[in-house]
Amino acid sequence: MSRIGAIQEVVSSDATALKLLDSVKSAVRRYSEVISTMEMRLKSVRYRLEGQDMIDAFMMLDSNRHVAHNSLIDSIKIANRYLFKKYGTDTIPVGGVYDNDPLHLKYTNREAIGEWAITVAKYVN
Repeated sequence: MSRIGAIQEVVSSDATALKLLDSVKSAVRRYSEVISTMEMRLKSVRYRLEGQDMIDAFMMLDSNRHVAHNSLIDSIKIANRYLFKKYGTDTIPVGGVYDNDPLHLKYTNREAIGEWAITVAKYVN
């Protein structure tokens, strides 16, 4: 079970917490989908386009990834803020829904957070 699932069991009667956890799961799925789509499209763009058209296509794909990444990071931080405020660290583990090094969130280690999301996407429903 993922950290998100474990926390979900703890807060099962808190509608706000459940909604925030759903938001995190949705952001994880969306980020994973955007990365997967981006990788497929980058392969085809390399063969179909040249010059400025290729650069424009790369920039558009990267913009989509960036927006999804920001949404993911925001949803994690918002959920954690609520969970820690309401339940404290006695109930919610350090890092909240993010089960890697919590300093990744504090210093916004985008690469580590993205890798975490791709791993977690396999387990969230």
